[in-house]
This record gives sequence, structure tokens and C-alpha cells, in this order.
Amino acid sequence: DIEVGAFSREKGILYIKIISSLKGSKLDYPLCSTSSVYLAPRSSEKHYILKDIKIEKLRDEIVSNYDLFYYYSFALNVLMYFGKYDFAGSYDLFESFLELLIKGTSPLLLLSHSIEKFFLLQGISGEYEACPECGKEYDNEEILGYSFENNYVCCAKCADKINVLSSNMRRYLASLQTIALKDAVRYTDIDEKRLFMYECFRLKALRGAGVMGIDEILSKIK
Repeated sequence: DIEVGAFSREKGILYIKIISSLKGSKLDYPLCSTSSVYLAPRSSEKHYILKDIKIEKLRDEIVSNYDLFYYYSFALNVLMYFGKYDFAGSYDLFESFLELLIKGTSPLLLLSHSIEKFFLLQGISGEYEACPECGKEYDNEEILGYSFENNYVCCAKCADKINVLSSNMRRYLASLQTIALKDAVRYTDIDEKRLFMYECFRLKALRGAGVMGIDEILSKIK
């Protein structure tokens, strides 16, 4: 018997057991796939037994490509953290991420905008027009700091840490914050590595268990 993890638009993170005596070609659960599943409940919440599956979309392009699978795995860690808060929104965002990754979108740019939008789903918005602490509107060339207590950027006077976000990057993020992921990644006039490092800084600042694999992926891109 094996147990696989899945993410449902209605229930969020699920743990699905595949019984070896029942497992056949139709009960394989391919990585990165989108499927309709038919489940039987087990004794504990979020744990189920797979009864049947209808695979709707395979993504072999990701599974067979080491680099794409690496970025997929990191994005999955982000989903597992943020997906506890908005099941439907997180599901739709991750589906968009997968489709754009297959289409050849820059992985770092795609991850950066996806992380921004996961923060928005959690209600921790990046305030890129005015300081969320004191309400001061940012100057055009203002460099922002960070509030660890609230997990957002703010003006230097209200910050626990200064010099976190450049003025150019702030303006870039402010202009793209409310548009769809597929549209945001079209704007490539930014240092993608620095943008991703900023998003990883935000992830590492989270309290609790946080997101796994951040230091590893940062060492990979340097």
C-alpha cells in the first residue's frame, strides 16, 4: 500500500491511500496531474482511501525535466504552507503556475509572482503604495523596510529591518499586484534573481514552521 498527498479545491490538503490489492492502471496517481478522484473516508480527518480516479490532465513535461520538477517541488512546498487558508484560491493559483511553467515562463519570475499572490490570499498584502503602519505615501525613490511582526514591507521609520525593497522593485510590484498571474509574468523588466530573493526573504520571515527548501533554492540560483 502507498499513501500520496493531494490538494483539493474543496478540502485543501488530503492524504490518499492506494490499496495494493486494488491498485491497477486506472488507480495510478501520476505526479503533477489534475484528476477527479472518488474517495472513501478513513478514521482520521483529511485521510482517505482511493476508490477510483479519472485523470484529466497529465503533466509529463514537468516530471521528465529535472529543472522544471525542482521548481515545481519548491512551489508545492509553498502551496502546502499557504493552502491551509484559501483552498479554492490556492488551487486555482497553483494550476496557473503549472500551466505557465510548462509554457516556458521564467521559473524565478513565475515563482516570485506566485508567492506574492499566495501572500495576498492569506491576507498579508504587500503594501507598495503607502506604509501600512503610519499611512505615509511612499516617495517615488523610497527604499522600504520590513515589519517582522506583521510580515509586510513598510517605511524605514516603522521597520524592524531597513533596506529590504528597492524603489524600482516596489514600483514594479505595485503596478502588477492586482492582475492575474498569467499577465503579471509578461512584465520582465526587473532583476528576476533579486525579486526572487526578496520573496524568499518574506517566506523566511514567516513565523512557525514556514516553507521548506528556501535556503537550498537560494544557493542554487547564486
